Amino acid sequence: MTSPLFRELGAVVRATGVDGEVLGWAEGAWTVSGDDAVVGPGPVTLVLSEISAVALGAVATRGYLAVRHTGEFRTTATARATYALRADVVSLSSSVAEVEASLTDERGQLIAALTTRFHARP
Repeated sequence: MTSPLFRELGAVVRATGVDGEVLGWAEGAWTVSGDDAVVGPGPVTLVLSEISAVALGAVATRGYLAVRHTGEFRTTATARATYALRADVVSLSSSVAEVEASLTDERGQLIAALTTRFHARP
């Protein structure tokens, strides 16, 4: 389940799954709307954080809270363009999970990446 803001920004989840028995993933797309020429890091971080939570939800059996984001922004996203979203759960334990998410353009060029560390809810 994604937030209303994720959908209002024009992002959608297209597929989720589990690789093997442990690691989950999610894929989606983000069509940037609006008249702004470029999109700042705020909306990019929100979209990548949401797709990360969806990937974790594909495999987690308990609730987790995001506690730390580490981002890398290589270039700016532009309005009226569609980007691919991908998130992979790269580690999962009973107390901590880590998810890596990426935003790429139609040529596969990395626009931004976000690593999120989640801690299990008490």
